Amino acid sequence: MRNSLPDIHLAAVCAVLLMSPSLGAADPPGILNHQGRIAVSDVNHDGPGFFKFSLVKDVGGTESILWHHDGTATTESLPAGELNVSVSKGHYAVLLGDTGAGMTAIPPSVFGDNEDVSLRIWFSTTSG
Repeated sequence: MRNSLPDIHLAAVCAVLLMSPSLGAADPPGILNHQGRIAVSDVNHDGPGFFKFSLVKDVGGTESILWHHDGTATTESLPAGELNVSVSKGHYAVLLGDTGAGMTAIPPSVFGDNEDVSLRIWFSTTSG
């Protein structure tokens, strides 16, 4: 004979979870972990790397800038400042939006108001 109590209990738990206002969608993050690989002339870069980061979306074939890592106005095509990031055997990692690392936080509206957001990256082996 099958005990139906667990089914009733599960249904009650599901109903409570669905009605709980605190379990709605989470706010978009202000910091994103990004990792990548850089090769220069097919050789993994090793040493400092100078990066610029932007979050963008496509609007009818035109790129709309939503965020620059350095807080540069989004009317500018690329960030004015750069980040010096250590690259080891071609690999790097950065926390985008980390104010402790000299970036501006990513506003919740970047992901809250946009469905398709892309990361644009500029890289150089030298500063400037």
